[in-house]
Order: sequence, then C-alpha cells, then structure tokens
Amino acid sequence: MGNTAYFGDPMMTGQQYLMGIAGGAIFGGITNGITALANGRSFWNGNLPTQAPLTTPAPTLTPQQEPMPNNPQQQSQTQTPQQKGQEGVNKYIQEEILPNGGTATTEVTLEVNVIRVRVDIAADFNGEITLIEVKNGPHAGFTPNQKIVYPQM
Repeated sequence: MGNTAYFGDPMMTGQQYLMGIAGGAIFGGITNGITALANGRSFWNGNLPTQAPLTTPAPTLTPQQEPMPNNPQQQSQTQTPQQKGQEGVNKYIQEEILPNGGTATTEVTLEVNVIRVRVDIAADFNGEITLIEVKNGPHAGFTPNQKIVYPQM
C-alpha cells in the first residue's frame, strides 16, 4: 500500500497477494528442507533420523589379537582414570568375551533420540550383539548422557 500511495504503483489484487505468499512459503520450505538434508536431518520436519547407524572407531578384537598388556610391571604406578578404564575394558574382554567365543568392538558410539553416548564394548556372540559398559574404580560413574540413554535401551 505504501508504494501505491507514494509512487503511484497499482494495488495488488487478492490473487496476486496470495500467490506471493504461497511462492515465498514454497521457496522457504524447499530451501530449509535442502539445508536439513545437508545436515543429515529429515527434509520434511528437520528431525534427525530415528535410527542412527552404529559407528565403530576401534578395531574388532579377536582371540588372536591381544589388547594392551595387563602386566603391572609394564604400567606406571599412577594411572589416569582413562587408563584404569581401558585396563578394565581389556580385562573384561580377555576374561569374559573371548573365552566364550565372542568378538568385541570397543568405544562404540550410539545415538538414541538425538543424544550420543559411547558404549565401552559391543560384544558379538554368534550374531547376538550385547552392549557392555565397564566401570573400573571407586569413583567411576555414568556420564550425564548415559544416565538418560541407558534406561531407554
């Protein structure tokens, strides 16, 4: 209306007005949908996919492959919490998984309802996958994300 009053431009008809609104909505929706796809989200609503694929950054251990040696003489007297945790994971694999015919993948990242967690071990016993979290030490606890995700699994 401002251009009509100031510059003498003709007034838009109702149809032209609605076509402009519809064209802008379609262009904006397509642009945002493409942006969502580029970020790994759904074109239609921008949500993450309901099932994210498993990622396995660490190699699979088999009975022929030894994890880190579990020899106290080879380790320093003071260990970080991460080193103690890794020692516990390796011990569990050697004592519980490999002797029972399983294979293990460590540090498996999962995404459940848009929250990511890292599971210590994904063990495969003849095609049956078991997720295992190892806590090693008096102060070892779950991360905030683990406290949210684990009850949902």
